[in-house]
Amino acid sequence: MTTDPWTKDQLDQWTRELAGKTDQELVDQWQRTAAACGDATTPAVEALASEMERRDIDF
Repeated sequence: MTTDPWTKDQLDQWTRELAGKTDQELVDQWQRTAAACGDATTPAVEALASEMERRDIDF
């Protein structure tokens, strides 16, 4: 993952992409993100966590 900050447009696009993923795809994305970022919190990671919480997916 890049350390460059995401623009609002990039984050909005990511949020739309997350909304279109299946629950399993979100879990897979979370696992890949956790492996790549560890405990780092970025707006992209927060958007992923928010979508998973919205769907009541345990992570």
